[in-house]
Amino acid sequence: NDPFEGMYITSYNNILMNYITIQGPIRLDGSQRLLISSDLHSTSDVITIKNMAMGGSAAMSGTPTVRSHGIIVDGWCNTVTFNKIYATRIEGHGYWFRNLIGADNVPGYITMYGCESDYTADAAVYIEHGSGFRITDSQMEDCWSAQAIHIGTGGSNINICGGQYNDNGSDGIYIEGDRVNISNISAYSNANPNRGAVTNEGSGVLIGATATHVTVANCLLGPGSVQQGRGCSIMDGASWVIVTGNDCEGNLIGINDLSTTDHKMVNNNIY
Repeated sequence: NDPFEGMYITSYNNILMNYITIQGPIRLDGSQRLLISSDLHSTSDVITIKNMAMGGSAAMSGTPTVRSHGIIVDGWCNTVTFNKIYATRIEGHGYWFRNLIGADNVPGYITMYGCESDYTADAAVYIEHGSGFRITDSQMEDCWSAQAIHIGTGGSNINICGGQYNDNGSDGIYIEGDRVNISNISAYSNANPNRGAVTNEGSGVLIGATATHVTVANCLLGPGSVQQGRGCSIMDGASWVIVTGNDCEGNLIGINDLSTTDHKMVNNNIY
């Protein structure tokens, strides 16, 4: 409890971690509860983390301070599985995938099943760099002025199926990357003013200007206790986009399609 700094795992191979609790704030600013990393020129391969709980001290009302994170996966880390991990009041990102160390490759073959996050001070899941994600049946809610999931320009080949991404202080899911498939999720009541947002702003799913090859299908993007600005937004510059079969009831605008590309299909949505 209340450690100065979290755990480090580097250059791993065939690791299983089970029933772990890291409770209380991390006392070293800029640190994390668990850092999984690799060498610069060789892969770390196969790590599974199950039944882990992380608790912090991020404010549940007012403006929290970003100062530490939950789990960071940094560098050429392959075959990473998170199964039933809980992150509550983390003072930054709950789960952050990146290549800050400058390894020859990025995190890959990532599976997240049944993971949860509540009241993080930044995006619950930030895929800054990484390829080959499967995120299923997870619940990421109540992020402060941030998205439940932010897929940056360095994120690709990402599948999100099932789960809840509601009541956040920005969009439910924000996509800037490539080859993203979202299906059968709920993302409503986002841009919640109780989480630092402006009323009637934000989207359940925001497809950004740099996003390509994105599908959003069969999702519940409204209604909720707070009116989102838009069920799904497609920004100009996005291309190869499919948005179909989504329930966007209760939003100020159901589908906000600003894209001018010919490579898109937007149909059979209700609002």
